[in-house]
Amino acid sequence: MKTSALLYSVLALTATLVSAPSPSHAGVAQGDAVLVARQLVVNHQYKGTGFAVVDTRGREAYLMPPEEGVDRDPGSWSPAGTNIVFEVSRDDGLSRSHLWVMDRQGGGLRRITQGIGLRSQPVWGPGGIAYVENFNCLHVVGGQGQNHRRLFCLPEDGLIVRLQWSLDGKSVLFFGENEVGGGLEPPTDQSIYRVDMRTGLATRIFLRRLNGPSSSRLYLSPDAAWAVDINYDRAERFSLIELATGAESGLGIDGRSPVWSPDSQRLAFTGPFGVLYVMDAAARPSERRLRRLTSNPQDITFVPVAWSRDGTCLLANRLHYVGTGENAYTVSDPVIFNLVTGERTRLPQGAAVEHGWFQHE
Repeated sequence: MKTSALLYSVLALTATLVSAPSPSHAGVAQGDAVLVARQLVVNHQYKGTGFAVVDTRGREAYLMPPEEGVDRDPGSWSPAGTNIVFEVSRDDGLSRSHLWVMDRQGGGLRRITQGIGLRSQPVWGPGGIAYVENFNCLHVVGGQGQNHRRLFCLPEDGLIVRLQWSLDGKSVLFFGENEVGGGLEPPTDQSIYRVDMRTGLATRIFLRRLNGPSSSRLYLSPDAAWAVDINYDRAERFSLIELATGAESGLGIDGRSPVWSPDSQRLAFTGPFGVLYVMDAAARPSERRLRRLTSNPQDITFVPVAWSRDGTCLLANRLHYVGTGENAYTVSDPVIFNLVTGERTRLPQGAAVEHGWFQHE
């Protein structure tokens, strides 16, 4: 199972072309803000990743400028929006990475993981920072590096993706898959687990066995009642699964990169030709309204990232493809769509990241 390629496919899609500017800590000291990834490109090749914080008025603080040979992938905000957790790896031939924390002004830098191994997908919640170690084990650690615990592991060939905190903040949910048995094309179990952050008890709330290698991904709703299934072997077939019954229904359109609204009733997704859509996904099939948000030229794709807390706004990355063949790259800038007024707010260049939109209560 090519776990590393699968895990980082989304980041590769939203890569941003930048030069390496000097760091700035001006503005963005408090309030709502978005984490954006920025990549250093040398001779059409990505050489390193940094990140910045931008607010909805266009102010920015360049906290971690790109540096050749170093990837700094922003993870998420602390619940109060005062700190940021991110992953750091180096192009040194060693399979290792660590999690670091800093405050939103760029100070208080500290490493919170130790030892060898790969740490990825950090998501900060009420019970600490949940993350994945070596692709198949769920861990949790405090913001100061305290109370580090391993909570649950899939088999060694397993893959954990898409960590999210439960609505009550007591559990972490994730989609995972692992091969079953041997052979050239063994069956694959796809599962959704709920892990209690206090006890470590893992409960599998959904299981589906495929007859061979996986070609799909499940995207869980915030209330853990639904999942969107995208099958990449079938022209990005887009379907909805009710987890309690396993009942599956097509959504009538191909799509990818779905993002659930906070109330688990609507989906934003990238449809055919890179167009951004919103759908009333959890309604009965006859009531599923489809709303098109963009009309794109051929070299533009919109990828949704996150909803506002009240469901009135949607953050998406506008991807502009430049060049062809070996010289092709992607330029990205975030856009906030107001679904009530139709207004669009374009933010400074960068790829907004999942869990990267901090909003005050």
